[in-house]
Amino acid sequence: MTKEDAEEAKVSAESENATSATSMEKQHVYEVYEKIAPHFSSTRYKPWPMIAEFLNNLPDGSLVADVGCGNGKYLGVNPKIQMVGTDRSFNLISICRERSNN
Repeated sequence: MTKEDAEEAKVSAESENATSATSMEKQHVYEVYEKIAPHFSSTRYKPWPMIAEFLNNLPDGSLVADVGCGNGKYLGVNPKIQMVGTDRSFNLISICRERSNN
């Protein structure tokens, strides 16, 4: 086996591992959050004090991106800042959207 062949085999194996890891993450993380979103959200209703303090100490008009916002429990903590939330879970984002309409 040449050095080039060995490198190509290594890259191919790494690619297969990445594909396998992505598939595993999809099955054991993303799909689980989709299934448990309502229960998960019901246990995540109160902002953590240190995060709320951080958000409340930002200058007025600050822009915050909450990546992985879940049910959006932090999005309304400080009405003097602008917050944008996103999450990988469609069901959690749906709950977030419902909360923001209330």
